[in-house]
Amino acid sequence: MTSINIPEHAGVILLNNAVTFPHGVLPLHIFEPRYRKMLEDAFTTGSMICVANLHAEETSDPSECVSKVGFIGLIRAAEKEDDGRSNLILHSVMRVEFLSWEADKAIPYPKAHIRPISDIVEQITDSTEMTIKSLRDAASRFLRQFTDAVIEQTNQTLDRVNEDLGILSDVIAQQFVIDEGVRQSLLEERSPTKRAETLIRHLRIQKAMR
Repeated sequence: MTSINIPEHAGVILLNNAVTFPHGVLPLHIFEPRYRKMLEDAFTTGSMICVANLHAEETSDPSECVSKVGFIGLIRAAEKEDDGRSNLILHSVMRVEFLSWEADKAIPYPKAHIRPISDIVEQITDSTEMTIKSLRDAASRFLRQFTDAVIEQTNQTLDRVNEDLGILSDVIAQQFVIDEGVRQSLLEERSPTKRAETLIRHLRIQKAMR
């Protein structure tokens, strides 16, 4: 994904409960006329769109009703229906901050000036290895409620990213965390270590409640 150029401006879908982490996917059903237009424009400018998490009733000024941090994704697959609606798979590329919102009335959909957000680069130490081990342990304990097939498949996925704490924490957050408030706070956290520590606490609490 490092070869993908992130635009300075992008159309934004405003949704409830749609926090998606980098490397995750979000299936979308596009039916509103404004988002149909946004999709048409996206296909001519790199096939990338953003998603912002609605935390209040939508208003004419998105800054009043959406979280400051969302994500930008690449449209990986799209199928247009006869009535103009579309089903698509959006692959989350990275976190973005919504710096400002365009007020051009000629654009029927929300469009924002965005800034890519990268993880803080942290030195790999013995403590990092311990955090990875603790995170994997918390995930393994949480997984015990599922079938052997699910456990095996999930562990295979985690094994592939086990050396990168930032990616590992995002993959676990994508698959394990349901609470939207927790997901949003994890999306906004730039430190892989702090993200992992929050995940460990959350998974342990969830396991204890079952």
